[in-house]
Amino acid sequence: METRYLLRLDVEFDQNAWEQARRKASRFVLVTTVPEEWKGQQMDAQEILKLYKGQISVEMNFAFLKDPFFTDEIYVKKPERVAVLGYLFLLALVIYRVFQRRVRQFITPEHPLKGPLEAAS
Repeated sequence: METRYLLRLDVEFDQNAWEQARRKASRFVLVTTVPEEWKGQQMDAQEILKLYKGQISVEMNFAFLKDPFFTDEIYVKKPERVAVLGYLFLLALVIYRVFQRRVRQFITPEHPLKGPLEAAS
């Protein structure tokens, strides 16, 4: 006796779920001290985002801010607290970059960076 299974799968595109996921993935946290007019140009949110996106190193450093784990649902009651949260993220980034630079200063061909498995041997 032989048992056979047949699996049939019907897939439909859920436009609403896709739109929600797209909106969630396109959130940006912008904390800036750029004035409303900068270098003779009006700076609205779109212009600031364009300026920000043009700085790839900044973009790479703040990639963690786009992670929903950090920014999905943060509730603050006052605009001042949003600014403080931005400064805390900046402080965390500065500390991270200082440690990263210090580690890179000590990596040489004679003293390569070893992973946890290599260090044990």
